[in-house]
Amino acid sequence: MKTILTTMLALIAFNTYARTPAMSSKMICHTPRLDKAFVVGATQVTFLDESLEGPERQLASVEGIRTKVAGNGFTKIMDFEGQRHTIHVADMNNPSQVEDYLVIRSREGHELTYPLDCSRVE
Repeated sequence: MKTILTTMLALIAFNTYARTPAMSSKMICHTPRLDKAFVVGATQVTFLDESLEGPERQLASVEGIRTKVAGNGFTKIMDFEGQRHTIHVADMNNPSQVEDYLVIRSREGHELTYPLDCSRVE
């Protein structure tokens, strides 16, 4: 009985550890139509001000993010500037403007969807 329990716990821990590398690398994304840019990390999203140059580009960091991992992709949901932002990347290995998007929903329920242009940051 102890062996079965230990084996099950080891498999769960291994499965969790196996998913970690996909989210451990960062991605930088921007919307071609909205002038929004951000860096997506494992536990944090940093919104950037594209009008500034160099290291002063950071505008705000958002924590308290809900993340859903599916295959090689992810969906992150957060509140920023009074609006709900949903970032969806279908495949981190092959970013695509067709499958990756940003949804911004206002408090009134108005929703806008923008394509994302993402690339991995090493």
